[in-house]
Amino acid sequence: MPVTDAQKRATMKYMKNNYDRIELKVPKGKKADIQAHAQTQNESLNGFVNRAIDETVERDTSTTPIGEHDKPQNPKSSKEFEVAQINLTDEEVAHIKKRRLILNGTDGT
Repeated sequence: MPVTDAQKRATMKYMKNNYDRIELKVPKGKKADIQAHAQTQNESLNGFVNRAIDETVERDTSTTPIGEHDKPQNPKSSKEFEVAQINLTDEEVAHIKKRRLILNGTDGT
């Protein structure tokens, strides 16, 4: 059943009253990478971006003293490093390897 003009107007009014919009620009090709990752997490692109923002803000506000986020960070100058373990699918690993080859200027052959 087609959406009526009244339904479209009601949806637009709801969106205007309940959401702010942010335009995000990424390099060509990166949107597809982000969408693919969001799908691996069973999320929409919008849901993933919102979660990434929420987690980053939470991390930054819970571990960074006020004013520290403005200071340049140089992890190589520190003797302390954090180690994180992430789990990647075979497809994600292959994608990362392919991107690394492209960035290094080789085609992998």
